[in-house]
Amino acid sequence: MAKIYAMSDIHGCFHELDQTLKRITLTKEDRIVFVGDYVSVGGQSFQVLNRIRSLQKEHLNQVTVLLGNHDQNFLNWLFKTSDFVGSYVQTPDDMAFNTIKSFLTTEEIRDIKNDFQVNPIGLGDDLREKLLTDDRLTGMIKWIRSLLKNKLYLETEDQIFVHAGIDEEAEDFWALGTMDYVFTGKYPATPGPFYKDIISGHIHSDEVSGNSADFGKVYHDGESHYFIDGNTPESHVLPLLVFDTKTKTYVY
Repeated sequence: MAKIYAMSDIHGCFHELDQTLKRITLTKEDRIVFVGDYVSVGGQSFQVLNRIRSLQKEHLNQVTVLLGNHDQNFLNWLFKTSDFVGSYVQTPDDMAFNTIKSFLTTEEIRDIKNDFQVNPIGLGDDLREKLLTDDRLTGMIKWIRSLLKNKLYLETEDQIFVHAGIDEEAEDFWALGTMDYVFTGKYPATPGPFYKDIISGHIHSDEVSGNSADFGKVYHDGESHYFIDGNTPESHVLPLLVFDTKTKTYVY
């Protein structure tokens, strides 16, 4: 029997990712769907991305990597793929710097902090150049650039996996009727019935449910939505949703 494993909003929490992956035994029929937001907040965004990249290489066609809004922001800054605000990296305390510095060695971070004291305005451009030209990062940079070409959702026979949500008012035409920013940044959540189950992250489960007991857990609205953002940086738990394609049942 094939299983689909889903998790979301890792946010640079490598230890929590590692602990959750230990719960998975991936057969050749199974697949993993990562539903976005691998970076920011926590201090090990590079390590998280590298682990997911390794999984995708090891299990060809079994690992799907969807982008979240934090991932898009980082990639837009790195590759200048949109009109995203150029001052994304303003100070070493900025959330973006948590992502960027995870790509660098301790010595490189020290040198950058020293450079920041001299030229704070040019820090963003210097960091971008460093990441794009460092031979040590070539493979990673090529892989994360390729993620920009992926669809922002995965549709199966039974589900729609997406970081934030879809335009449900478009009904059968949701794939065409949903704007990209909705796929990765929909807010607030819209629980209720739909003709397929919608598996999403982006909004903490306990915020959607309004129940603090759902902190760090998967929340099912009793209809067609499973919210799998367990606020990992705060809960220190990365929730795992498992769907059995034979019995059509979920475990979480």
